[in-house]
Amino acid sequence: MLFFTARPRMSWLFLLASQFGEIDRGFDSQCKKKPTYERKQWGELWSSASLTNLAAEAVLQAIALYPMGRVAAFGGPRGFLKVWSAEYATLPSSARLMYAGAMLYLTIGAFCLFSVLVFFGTALFKKDLKGSIMGPSESHTWRECRTCKERHSDDMPAKAELSFFGMIYLPLYTWMASWIFWAGFVKLAGERYCPPNLVAQVAVWSSTSVLTSFFGASG
Repeated sequence: MLFFTARPRMSWLFLLASQFGEIDRGFDSQCKKKPTYERKQWGELWSSASLTNLAAEAVLQAIALYPMGRVAAFGGPRGFLKVWSAEYATLPSSARLMYAGAMLYLTIGAFCLFSVLVFFGTALFKKDLKGSIMGPSESHTWRECRTCKERHSDDMPAKAELSFFGMIYLPLYTWMASWIFWAGFVKLAGERYCPPNLVAQVAVWSSTSVLTSFFGASG
């Protein structure tokens, strides 16, 4: 069942879109009333939804590291991970895809999880960064005037900026690694692979979501 935590998810797409904020058009007196553009800080507009999605994605990726590690632990002592070994040459293409996807997921997933931990740790101990993520009390904007080329920006700390890159863009690579792994796994399993019952899953998810919303609203 833990294998399903490593299935391809589209969370990286939402996290990537969450860094874009509103663009407000106005006029600046210093630029002779030429149009200027102000963009809210990346986490101000979608901070609540993106951070919730990020926390859920971090938990799922942390769980998925275990079955992927089991796959690597099975193939490592048998020489299946060494592309120059004779044992690797005897593997079918589907098994090679499966082991390649598992190793790619382990490498990138561990770094991605580390980036998330660094980001949240920095957010908890840095008040200025915490304000920009959780909802700043002051207006942090980025402004560029086309004529006088003036910029005013409030940059994030370098550590948080690096971890922000990791947690936003690295899920894209774990998503691709999941596709590689599952393509090899399903092809290798053949008729023995039993896909989940999508109708039953949708019914369970829908009913639990409705009940949760009902009891949450009534409480």
